[in-house]
Amino acid sequence: MNRLTITDYIKAREGRNVSDIYIYFTEGYSPIAYGKSALLLEKHFPQFCVKRVLDSDNKEYFAVWGFPLEEVLKKFEGHHQMVDDKYIQFIDV
Repeated sequence: MNRLTITDYIKAREGRNVSDIYIYFTEGYSPIAYGKSALLLEKHFPQFCVKRVLDSDNKEYFAVWGFPLEEVLKKFEGHHQMVDDKYIQFIDV
């Protein structure tokens, strides 16, 4: 099983997430989604491979990474979005 560092910021955000998709960016600006966001992405893009990963506390999370961001942007272009240098949020997907 893969091990990832998941920050408390991301854990808190995903812990209260119901219907939004948060896509975060790694240091190399590769997209990655965790928890409910990863599962919502898989619902809309069954070809994305969601995996179970362990964080530094040995807790299990869902995650998906290495997916083509352009497809996601195109599919959700009509949804409300919030964007900054750390993540993109698609609201009420």
